[in-house]
Amino acid sequence: MGQRTENGILLDKVTFGYPGAKPIIDNFTLEVQPGSFTVIVGASGCGKTTLLNLIAGFTSPVAGSVIVGGKTITGPGPDRGVVFQGDSSLLGWRTVEDNVAFGLEIEGVGKAERLKRAHRALETVNLSADHKKYPRELSGGMKQRVQIARALVSDAPILLMDEPFGALDAITRGNLQAEISRIWEQDRRTVVFITHDIAEAVTLGDRVCVMRKNPDNTIYFRQFENELPRPRHKTDEKFGRLYDQIEESLNVDATSGSGAAA
Repeated sequence: MGQRTENGILLDKVTFGYPGAKPIIDNFTLEVQPGSFTVIVGASGCGKTTLLNLIAGFTSPVAGSVIVGGKTITGPGPDRGVVFQGDSSLLGWRTVEDNVAFGLEIEGVGKAERLKRAHRALETVNLSADHKKYPRELSGGMKQRVQIARALVSDAPILLMDEPFGALDAITRGNLQAEISRIWEQDRRTVVFITHDIAEAVTLGDRVCVMRKNPDNTIYFRQFENELPRPRHKTDEKFGRLYDQIEESLNVDATSGSGAAA
């Protein structure tokens, strides 16, 4: 499938916070190109998940706009699939196929069609043989695959992922990184992926955005283009150089950067 054109994202001078407290994000601008794989890397508490929730429509800015496909969003929508960390969103009393098809059921899609689409999504994440199992019968990595399939089944052009592999062991995490990279290359959805792991960011992103809070509560934000060919290998000298640049940017004592908004 070729690159889609309806799935660009723009956060335009966005401010978000709670009454009586300093803004978590203040006058922040970020543009995500259609069909790109953008990774935002940073420590806990810097505002990464807040950005993702704004794009998902789970929260609304107090100033500025979040624009998807040229339209200002006012809440969640079927154009944005979300994958969370952990498995608490899976329904323990439903089988794998019924978990994946749940959103389609809510939309009123007929049983035959939603199961057909669920099986197609499960095939994409290599879980076809496990469609009748329950979440309790799955490993952590398999549960994450179910969540990815559930996001894919709607054919949403945008995929938002909030540290989806953070709780997994290194081997499973590596396997799922390869899986999501393969899926992205196959259909070129727009992906925004949150992580605190630099190696994961370099492995997955064609753009890596470094984000952190400065001591004065402003946001440091810098973007790195990643032109390494896929699949990427940690032993590659260029991989190591980009890793070092990102690590330095995360740790340097700076108050502004490319894309930063105070």
